[in-house]
Amino acid sequence: MAAKKPRRLQEAEEARADAAEALLRDPQNPAARRAHGWALAALGRAAEAAAELEAAASEPGCSAAERARVKAWLASRRRRSRTLPTLASARALLKRCRYLEAAQVYAELIARSPKKAGLYAARAETWLCLGRHEEALKDRTEAARLRPGEAGLIAERGEARRRLSDFRGALADAEEAIRAAPRDSSAWILKSEAERGLGLYAKAVASAARAAAHAPRRGACFVARAKARRQGGNLDGALRDTRLAQRYAPAEAFAWRAEILRKAGRLQEAHAQIELAVRRRPYSAWMLALRGEIRRGLGRAEEAFDDVQAAMSIDGHCAFAFDFLGAEPPAVAKDRSLAWVYAWRGAFHRRDQRLEDASRDFDKALSLDPRCFWASAWRGEVRARQGDAAGALRDLEAALSAHPGHGQVWIWKGQALLALGRPRPARKSFDRALELDPRDPWAYLGRAACLEFEGDAAGARRELSRARAISPTVVDSVTAGAS
Repeated sequence: MAAKKPRRLQEAEEARADAAEALLRDPQNPAARRAHGWALAALGRAAEAAAELEAAASEPGCSAAERARVKAWLASRRRRSRTLPTLASARALLKRCRYLEAAQVYAELIARSPKKAGLYAARAETWLCLGRHEEALKDRTEAARLRPGEAGLIAERGEARRRLSDFRGALADAEEAIRAAPRDSSAWILKSEAERGLGLYAKAVASAARAAAHAPRRGACFVARAKARRQGGNLDGALRDTRLAQRYAPAEAFAWRAEILRKAGRLQEAHAQIELAVRRRPYSAWMLALRGEIRRGLGRAEEAFDDVQAAMSIDGHCAFAFDFLGAEPPAVAKDRSLAWVYAWRGAFHRRDQRLEDASRDFDKALSLDPRCFWASAWRGEVRARQGDAAGALRDLEAALSAHPGHGQVWIWKGQALLALGRPRPARKSFDRALELDPRDPWAYLGRAACLEFEGDAAGARRELSRARAISPTVVDSVTAGAS
């Protein structure tokens, strides 16, 4: 059976049919032409509506008020058509994880159309991706104010509150959204997540069940119930729910099953599940981050490091990683196995150029566990950027003594040695990086720098050409920066 149209569209279609019939009887009827044009506009058929309304407005029988109404609608349509390319560019930037640029584009759009709730809601998504939940809450609050009573916007505001750990506020928004739209599965999911945050696990399970009743083919409903059941101590029930979610959202189901198994200490099973998830979503930052954490728990530090690096290269503000990190991990100083928490948080500070914050986190990680490979490697790179080449070299050598198979760390070591005026051992480090990855342009750039330092200009040009053949973009960015 075909889905029933919303009442507004049904009425517009009936009005269009009536107007079309009137035009068949009298093609010169200006009132019928105007009615036909407005009905087409209500149906979203803007191009046809514009042609009809322009024709109707040019007829002698059209009143001044009606002409003004048509003129205003046509001007609004032209403004919308001009903003569409900018809106498309904002969405493209968001898709490529260029969140700050997307937020700037949305800011321009909002300046031109400050009463469009959808623009505030869209910008809120970029703030959430950046981990700037306060700004997201402000934008979602404004969107809900502009379109009062709209369940989706109320639920989105509640989700921003949940991200800020305001679970009571999130629950209030969820209940308001449910009153506005009792069958909205997103509102019921939010209610479940808020109740879970408040420790009301039985209620959270019941709310997720209501979401699933309203949207039985939505995997997120079963995932929400699985999380509530796991925290309520029902591991078997949680795993059953992930199997139900697998029918509709397999990658997410495998990933959340892996997380549930990881927290239950069943790391081998968790690894098997996250592999299935990553196979389906190889460019999902949070799934790669989760696989890295599982591998860390299995003692596979080098592979875990690769996963974290890959996740950060895809999305430096990976929301799932921030969920792992939290703010200050509870009782972390009593458990050296949690040194990785500080190391990982420091890596995000490093990526965002907050070098002092990064250094503090790496120092804390290494005070908890001097063998923490990630902290040694990343602190070494940060020290090099801060001008402490000798300290950087000590950290990088410590990292490589534990795990010598990382080409990037060999490159950082070569750069530190070169900064200390030691081009020959630096070139050996770059050579080692090339043994691990013969197509790493940074290793060739390092060799070029060493040869230039030694006065071999021709050799430096040769190495630079090799780097350019692999990645002209990298070489141009380095040479532009040098100039």
